[in-house]
This record gives sequence, C-alpha cells and structure tokens, in this order.
Amino acid sequence: MDIAPRADEDIFLKRFMDTFTDIKDVRASPELAAYVATQRSDNILKDGSIAGAAFGRTTFADHLNRLGAKCVTIMGTMAEFCITDNALGAAMNGLRPVILSDRIVGWNDKTYTKPVWHESSPRQHADSIKNTLQEIKRDPMARGFRASDAKAVENAVNKIEIRTSGEFLSSLPAPEKNRAAARPRRDKGAKP
Repeated sequence: MDIAPRADEDIFLKRFMDTFTDIKDVRASPELAAYVATQRSDNILKDGSIAGAAFGRTTFADHLNRLGAKCVTIMGTMAEFCITDNALGAAMNGLRPVILSDRIVGWNDKTYTKPVWHESSPRQHADSIKNTLQEIKRDPMARGFRASDAKAVENAVNKIEIRTSGEFLSSLPAPEKNRAAARPRRDKGAKP
C-alpha cells in the first residue's frame, strides 16, 4: 500500500514542529522564535528572520474549525517532537488530540540517529511520549512557551490521549467506525 494523500484529501504544509504554529505566532513571541530557530536550519532566512510556510492566511486551526473538527488523530514520525508538539497544539486550540502509538516512528537514543517503529510494541512509543509530555509540563519554556503559559500548557498536556489505532477505532460510534472501515485502500503501485 502506498502512503500518500488521496486526491480528495486536504494538504496543509507544516513548517515548524507542529502544524498549529503559524508565522504570526512566531513573530509575536521572542521565546517561540528562539525555539523555532533551533528546529531546522532552513527556518532561518539570510536576514536572520524566521521563514513561514506559504499557504496564505488560513491557519491549520482555522481550517479544522471550518471543517467542524472536534478530535485530531496524530500519527507520523518524530514521537518526541512533531507528534507531541502537534498534540499539544491541537489541545491548546480546543481540539481533542489522540496520538496513535502504533502508527508513529520514534528514536532509540537521544542522538536521534536510530529511527525505530515499535509497531508490535506501541507501549514503548507511549512511554516515550508520556515522558516528553512530562518534560514539557516541567519546563514549557524549553518548547518556546512563555512562563505565563505554564498553566495552559499543563492543561493541554492533560487532555492528550495516547491509544493504539485499534483502541481508538473501537471507541468510535458505529457510524464513524463504518466510515473509517469503508475508506478505500490502495494496493502498492496503485495511482492516487
């Protein structure tokens, strides 16, 4: 099976560790700008300013709001960064974030040079994510938040759920389960 968006799926570019951070947020906060500057070298322009993704005025949070989204399932790579930062961004924007621990890639060591997918042992990813979230609660400024954001960060961290995809799907009401099960799957080599 190919991993790619379908033709009818929305695509939103992610410039920073989380999709919810917008360039306006970065420009409004020296703390966040300092954090973002450490994330990717291509975030820094020649004049020293921070680059933003070029998708116009619509933020990801605005897009989800227009869709009426209440819950966001999160999967992908960088369990300790992108996954946790996106979950935190979702919670801080009033959404219910659910991290699918059996659908993410993490790292075996703190040098972040040995990627690993613990599909058969999602508990390892869940534990790593929980540890990262606790670190964020202890020191939110290390992730670009202001000291005054500490309580909001703590509340957001407490809203993040970590489940396997099976646990999440089994918790859905019947109409949602049927919709998820009915999504067409593409075979390897099939065109999107």
